[in-house]
Amino acid sequence: MVKVIKKKSPSYQSVGYVELLRSNRSFRQLWLGQVVSQMGDWFDTIA
Repeated sequence: MVKVIKKKSPSYQSVGYVELLRSNRSFRQLWLGQVVSQMGDWFDTIA
């Protein structure tokens, strides 16, 4: 007979973008760089 061990799945707390932007400098820099890049693409498409 095989015993099945049930493990509790870890409970992860949902963190929104605003909290990540406030608390994580690297994420904030990456996000801002992506926003600037996206705006540049939009302006290039319009021009």
